Amino acid sequence: MKTIEPGTTFDGKYEIEAVLGSGGVGTVYKALETDLNRPVAIKILHIWTSSIGEPDSLQRFKREAKVLCQLLHPNILRVYRFGMTETDLPFLVMEYAKGESLRSLLEKNGPIEYNTVTKIALKLAAALEHSHAHGIVHRDLKPENVIVDLSDPNDPMVKLIDFGLCKPEQKTNSTNQRTLTSTGDLLGTALYMSPEQVLGQPVTERADIYAFALVLFEMIVGKGPFAEGNVAEIMMRRTTEQIPEILQMNPSSGLPRQLDQTVQACGARELGQRLQSFTEVIEMLGSVPATTAGARFQPGGKSLLGGKKKLPLIIGVAFALISGVGALVYLSSSDNGSGNGAAVKMPSEVIKTSIAEVEGRIQKKDLKGALEIARNSTKHEFEQWPASQRADLLYSYFEIFKQSGDKEAANEFLPRFFKAALPMLFKKDNEPPEWRARVKACYDYLHSEKQIDRTTWRAISTALTSDGSLRKNYKGDVRTRLLLKELSLDAEFRIWPHPQPTHLSDYTKRMVEFAKEAGQYKIEDLYQYYYTIAHDLSIKHGFKRFEVLAAEAACAHALAQNDVTEAAKQMDLCRQLLKQLDQMPDSKELKSSSRHAVHEMESKVELALAEEAEAKGDSAAALKHRELAQRAAELSVQFEKLARDPNKPSLKGMVIDQFDNNK
Repeated sequence: MKTIEPGTTFDGKYEIEAVLGSGGVGTVYKALETDLNRPVAIKILHIWTSSIGEPDSLQRFKREAKVLCQLLHPNILRVYRFGMTETDLPFLVMEYAKGESLRSLLEKNGPIEYNTVTKIALKLAAALEHSHAHGIVHRDLKPENVIVDLSDPNDPMVKLIDFGLCKPEQKTNSTNQRTLTSTGDLLGTALYMSPEQVLGQPVTERADIYAFALVLFEMIVGKGPFAEGNVAEIMMRRTTEQIPEILQMNPSSGLPRQLDQTVQACGARELGQRLQSFTEVIEMLGSVPATTAGARFQPGGKSLLGGKKKLPLIIGVAFALISGVGALVYLSSSDNGSGNGAAVKMPSEVIKTSIAEVEGRIQKKDLKGALEIARNSTKHEFEQWPASQRADLLYSYFEIFKQSGDKEAANEFLPRFFKAALPMLFKKDNEPPEWRARVKACYDYLHSEKQIDRTTWRAISTALTSDGSLRKNYKGDVRTRLLLKELSLDAEFRIWPHPQPTHLSDYTKRMVEFAKEAGQYKIEDLYQYYYTIAHDLSIKHGFKRFEVLAAEAACAHALAQNDVTEAAKQMDLCRQLLKQLDQMPDSKELKSSSRHAVHEMESKVELALAEEAEAKGDSAAALKHRELAQRAAELSVQFEKLARDPNKPSLKGMVIDQFDNNK
């Protein structure tokens, strides 16, 4: 289609003034609506005509019009009218927004000031919160689809545009309507897709939250977090790597830590770790403090290991650094105390000096000054220290601020301690006792403090799960392992403002597993603690199958204690609970999901009873118990096969149904 010349009257009442942009799908014009004397933007779709027929393009265009007409929000571009031209070209008449795309702004100016980033992000999050409240997932959030006007830096104008790829919450399964965006379709701009979009998994509101994290990162840094490689490499990296922490890239950037934490919370690779709604996003952004006017990210803090083409440069720089360090060491050692050379401070010296300075400020009641010293000492070369020394200093600061009563500062250093300490801790089969003591002290603090905010829990969750392979391969102290696993579970659970049935179900199930592990290793206090939580939650929320599994865990504990009588008593309780489970309105598959482990334990209990009968010389009772053990083993195999059936209904769906029915 040829573009419409300026000065032309369109549809009888729109005077075309200029072409704003043109793409493969359509052209956007600036025009004056003569009846109302107001500027408007007109988007005309030009790849569809009634004679050629491109139904998907037309359907998406109509859907965008319908969606935008119902989304009345100051930060969403408003649509006034949808129609068809005399030549069967569909068009939209929209609000005309001054300003430029966020992409254009970034290309011209680079990183945006932190205060302005926060203002833009809050308005963009508000627009997406409104969209999601109407059941609409945008699915194509990117800087090109955000219009910004910074004429008033204190109150920037922000407009979210282009809902052509949006997904309504209610899907139509009618056979006479094509599905425009099915699960598995890679619609949307590849560089801003969430990990689940890349993998072709179902797309939810959290895909927009992930894309929001990428846009937020780009506003702060000036470019995206995965900027190296081709599109396919970038997409796959997103499924295996977490968005980098900006303060780790450049500790001296002056970025408010809360803003970096918002990027991390929105951009978590795993859905369960990611913020769940833009209401939560707005809450986190609201905690970001103002910075000095003009403060923005200064490029240059990124690691040298940026790409393959830089390898010769890296080698040269590395050689120069090694030579420089050698020279410094030589000069300092050859000074012979004359005072003319500059001594190189080792980490141990910095730790000692910094702790003394922080404690001195706290004694003078200067908590703000103490925190500033602590933060400064954990920047720059600090990240190059050995993990053990970084962990030592971070834990010291956690303890110092905790004892001073500054809980906010203590909460800042606690997740950082976990992140520094755990990789080193997990590499050792027998970690030193002081590390176990530190983990226990952190655990006690987190469980005793009721006012720890969700931001801290998110940071702890990220630290505890940032290296899953190390956590999985940890073979150290069992008590420490259980405490860390529980903290990880608690962190995952507490970041939810309103836990859903599946969260409660998962939490209860994991508590049963912890109880079994503690019982297996005869850690009595932890066994009683986890068992009580699992048992009480099962009853409170009507999770009968987990009540069964809690009784099965009690059987395992009794057998580990060689208390066959107690094991038999708990197994009788299991059988009674299974009968009650049969009367529940749950599906057959959900009822069966708890039986495999129960019948397996039943077989073990019957064998233990058989051995006890044989020891008493009661061969008839021993034979009976062995027959029951054989039958229980067969049932265990039967239900294990059912549990692995690929055609069984979704467990999450069954849990939600169970929760609703039982309540």
